[in-house]
Amino acid sequence: LLNHDIKVKIYIIGKAEKLKQDAAINYSILKKCGYAINEIISVTPGFTRDIKRCDCVVDAIFGVGLSREIKDPFKAVIDKVNDVAKAIIAVDVPSGLNATTGDVSGPCIKARQTVTFTFAKQGFLKKEGPAYTGKIIVVDIGIPKRLLNK
Repeated sequence: LLNHDIKVKIYIIGKAEKLKQDAAINYSILKKCGYAINEIISVTPGFTRDIKRCDCVVDAIFGVGLSREIKDPFKAVIDKVNDVAKAIIAVDVPSGLNATTGDVSGPCIKARQTVTFTFAKQGFLKKEGPAYTGKIIVVDIGIPKRLLNK
């Protein structure tokens, strides 16, 4: 989005020094490029105002491998986004949805669209999945077809 000159406000939940793996790498890239990144540890009036003002929220809080209970501050952020956002687009899977089973066992992003990679996840079509994914858009990210067939 930034590469296409779209006005973006970036939030991470928690402290940057606690980020791991891909999140830490991408955080570092954004910082080196000079982009502002807002750390939040609780839902604030400023965060709520930003969510209300924007045209769309892009959800990339959790990914496919989420296997733990969602607690605050993540729970509070998901609840607030669901309450006040005009539109939500989930990246790969709505945060809080089990992409395999379609189960939701706590707070879950209710996306208008889910842009997912390579193929739609099984859980998008099972149980509670359809109520949270919205329109599903599958995009190719270059995974070799040989690996997909396995």
